Amino acid sequence: WLDIVSGYWVRMLNDATLEGSGFPYDLSKVYHLNAGPNLVSFPSEGEFNIAQALPNEDIEGNPIEGHIRAVIGAGNIAINNNGWSGSLSIFEGLHGYWIFADADISFRFNVDPENMLARKATSNQMTEIPMGLDFIQSSEQAFYFVDESVIQGGTIENGDWFVSFCGATLAGSRQYLGEMIDIPVMGFDGHHSTSGYCESGDMPQFKLFKSQTGEMVDLYSETPQWESNGIFFVNNMSEASLIPDDFSLLSAYPNPFNPITSIGFEIPSESMVQISILNLKGQEVETLVNELTSPGAYSINWNAGNVASGVYFVHFTASGNGFAPISEIQKLILIK
Repeated sequence: WLDIVSGYWVRMLNDATLEGSGFPYDLSKVYHLNAGPNLVSFPSEGEFNIAQALPNEDIEGNPIEGHIRAVIGAGNIAINNNGWSGSLSIFEGLHGYWIFADADISFRFNVDPENMLARKATSNQMTEIPMGLDFIQSSEQAFYFVDESVIQGGTIENGDWFVSFCGATLAGSRQYLGEMIDIPVMGFDGHHSTSGYCESGDMPQFKLFKSQTGEMVDLYSETPQWESNGIFFVNNMSEASLIPDDFSLLSAYPNPFNPITSIGFEIPSESMVQISILNLKGQEVETLVNELTSPGAYSINWNAGNVASGVYFVHFTASGNGFAPISEIQKLILIK
């Protein structure tokens, strides 16, 4: 059975409609939130502004809005930072939402019919998503906030699109409308339709799609590692690649790990890079990278789900014209 106060992800095949009967709307229903993310339903038909629908006090009369930090819908988000901002602005009937609280809270939504918004076409973008920038909604998602002021070395215009990638897979897009923007990054949720999307520890990449020219511009930033329901703020972003000063195998994280760890490396010039996993006998367990690689900073995951617990080694090598081959080894501990 379905809990009336909970929210649920429903995966639909093609165009389908759910039919049936259940409990009537209960506008006085009490919701009990735990500190952290809570997936809940919205108890009223119609649309309500988030700031108005969330009450000022809990059921015991204590102030609560300052304790509700964010609301996430399907591919959009609102954050509470001395006022609500983001691509999500309304609660809507027949929808579920992740509500993030920093304390345990019990409350009722403020769904007075007088506060219901007039039905109208609402959109947080100027145009339809351009062909090739659309993506499949996943039940696992994160959001990266970027402000125009942090973008260096390039120009951005209203109507351009920020696009996220997990490796070579497009994982989200959002149109820029002249203010802080929240870029969705979808994650792999176990269904084949989300294959290639980010997994815990991955570092998404971002590009800027110029609406006027159709050009796709690479963007470079110090990007936090992806995690489901993550809310991140990117503090610097540039169209110019940040070239490392030296070759380096970065510390794997986490380490010890079970079963996935992220292995980072940096190269200052184009190189033939190989990253292999070795066991205690020096035998190769898996090759993670073996290709000609442009200068830059990279991160790759090793999923050790198919090997036994124990000690392993990451062997990083880089070779190219004009420098002696580079070789570094790092110890990994897999605990299951």
